[in-house]
Amino acid sequence: MGHIDRDISRLMASSNVSTALPSDACGLERLPHVMNKLCQLWGKPECEAYISGLIMDSRDGKRQGLPWEVAMELMFLAELSVGRRALAASVVSLYLLETGRPVAIAAPPPSPASAALRSPR
Repeated sequence: MGHIDRDISRLMASSNVSTALPSDACGLERLPHVMNKLCQLWGKPECEAYISGLIMDSRDGKRQGLPWEVAMELMFLAELSVGRRALAASVVSLYLLETGRPVAIAAPPPSPASAALRSPR
């Protein structure tokens, strides 16, 4: 067990978080640290870079690699994120064309999953 694993184990032991995965966990649910980070980054520009960093090998083949199911879910989320950005940009463009006035863009609301992670249980 590496030092990071020991630190995570100590943190989990001192928190109210269960490390047990449901028996039906699949895909990203089997990688809770990745899923939590994605929930934190969702809707932010750095989300797509994070997903790309997970998918692309940046360690000269020294990474074990992601399970196929996880890689497919990450690819779907990357496409969804790009589509979400494109939709937001087209709405802003349409507003500008119709009104000739700039629009103030508010930060997107947190995803339901990230909101659930922040709420006390």
